[in-house]
This record gives sequence, C-alpha cells and structure tokens, in this order.
Amino acid sequence: MDDLLPIIEGLRDAADDGARADMLLRMPLEILLKRELQIHAELTRLNFQPGLDWLAIEISALRRTRSEYGELGFSTDRALLGARLSLASVRDKRDLAPATGGAVSCSG
Repeated sequence: MDDLLPIIEGLRDAADDGARADMLLRMPLEILLKRELQIHAELTRLNFQPGLDWLAIEISALRRTRSEYGELGFSTDRALLGARLSLASVRDKRDLAPATGGAVSCSG
C-alpha cells in the first residue's frame, strides 16, 4: 500500500472524532476517490462509524451516472446532504458525547 498522505495521517492523529469529522468534510474529492481504501481502513481502525457512513455515501455519489445536465438526482442529493449534516453534527459537538449518525441510503 502507498504511504499515507499527510491528510490521511491527520485522521489517525486527530485529537477527537470532531476533528476527524472536520477533516473529512474538507477533504478534496479527488483524495476520496484515489485513497478510498486507505481512508476506509483508517476510519475502521478508529471505529469512527459516522465517518464510514459518510464515506460510503460520498463515494457512491461520485461513482453514479449523472443526468444529461450533470445532476445526481433528488434522492442522491438528499443522501449527500444528510450524510454531510450528520458528520457536521459530530464536528460541532466536539466537547460533548459523539453523535450517532444514521446512515442515509444513496440509491435511487
């Protein structure tokens, strides 16, 4: 496996899940696609389920066929928004108990 990029090392070394959530939300989409397996492995090792749920939805959306106008469709847009808001709630509650984010499906 390739060496970890500094941004992925940052996930591992982050102070808490809130900091990890913030890093994931800011991560370039290109890195998500190119380093999906490394990111998944780190999030699994850290047992960061909200991040794993978010990653699955983001990757699924990035791989979806788009409409003739480049749109993903209402259900995918809604799933992305739900996943991002769930991860943002973890980020925004850094000093509280970690939020449990329900996964939103990206099908349809």
